Amino acid sequence: MADQFVERWRSPVRRVLTADLGDEPAVLAAFAETAGDPDHPPVGLVVFAGGASSGLDDGLVAARDRVWSITTVVRAVVGTWHGRSPRLWLITGGGLAVHDGEPGAPQRHP
Repeated sequence: MADQFVERWRSPVRRVLTADLGDEPAVLAAFAETAGDPDHPPVGLVVFAGGASSGLDDGLVAARDRVWSITTVVRAVVGTWHGRSPRLWLITGGGLAVHDGEPGAPQRHP
């Protein structure tokens, strides 16, 4: 999903940099590169978080790890950017459906 987004969003007027959320130095370097051009400040950060887990315990560990990784992104913004803060979008897959007919992966227990 992230690669498709990058391919469709990148253009001559939109700069798109990517980094693996699990690689903290890469995330910090990507934001530093983005923030290094004061004429073209970052306007948004898109974080793709998701993935299937094999059970509740694995899901909780994966969720904890994702939250920790996302805080890296937030720390990069708070610690290095002094202009108008860019928006942060969190994109997830396989979320819970709220209403019947919505896409998602609800787990119903009898």
